[in-house]
Amino acid sequence: MLKNIPWPISRQYRSGSDHEPLEFYLNGLSNSKELDLLLGYFSFSAINMLSVGFARFLYNGGKLRVVANHVFSEEDRDAIVTAHEPERFKQDLINLGDLTNLEYTLDNYGRHFFNCMAWLIAHDRIELKIIKPKDKKGIAHYKSGVFRDGVNEVKFKASCNFTAYGLVENLEEIDIDLGWEDQQSKSRLQDQNEYFENIFNGKADFVEYLPAEKTVTAIKEKFGEKSIDELLSAEAELGSLKNNLKQSPSIQRLLKRFQDENLEIAQQPKFPFPGGPRDYQKEAIKEALLGALRNSILCFSRYGSNNS
Repeated sequence: MLKNIPWPISRQYRSGSDHEPLEFYLNGLSNSKELDLLLGYFSFSAINMLSVGFARFLYNGGKLRVVANHVFSEEDRDAIVTAHEPERFKQDLINLGDLTNLEYTLDNYGRHFFNCMAWLIAHDRIELKIIKPKDKKGIAHYKSGVFRDGVNEVKFKASCNFTAYGLVENLEEIDIDLGWEDQQSKSRLQDQNEYFENIFNGKADFVEYLPAEKTVTAIKEKFGEKSIDELLSAEAELGSLKNNLKQSPSIQRLLKRFQDENLEIAQQPKFPFPGGPRDYQKEAIKEALLGALRNSILCFSRYGSNNS
């Protein structure tokens, strides 16, 4: 999957170039089953902006693991806290086996969208660890990650936060390493994986781990940082961002390609249950195929003998 993507020869994505950062994330999500993000600021608005790719990611069985700093928008913080209230999720909010509906759900930014994000956290499809530097006044400020398809890996380091503004509005760049390419890329990938696992598994003695209730809600007046604006995207502002996004002919073509591919995948016949057939059903399918093959051979033999 990842190996089949036409990666840029420069192994770089830059705003205003033939390879936009958004293209990288859409390609990566659509062809992966795992994504690890080591971040500074994180917002579900990025998932909304990448809905066409993230829907395919979830449909493929994808799982997202995130390490992020402790500053969130009010909506994001509420979703994370809600995810730890098991009584809220007795029934499914998302049908992960319906690609068309999944894409529609993720593309609509509202209360249901945040409930779905909470549902994904509660069902371990999104795992989130919240950290800040131990005994220091700063924040986690990483911007890197790894895509995996089950066989191959792609590591990246970006200038952008994983927010709607970071992905779309800013001028940003991403450098990538393809795990199958050369020894240096493999070494950088291994180093990234080890560093991430150390933090994610609670073994890093240089960070403080925070429960969802102790996260901080971003308020522009309090933090006075330009990057905080990225977390305070109202629904109307995100709508405007999406409209601006579609003004770019290259992005238009990219989004249409993914939407067409998703539609084609959604129309393909598939087993009705997300987990696939059980063992006895696999055996029945196997016997049916063998029976069809035997009948074909028999028919061919009769046809051949009649014409000899």
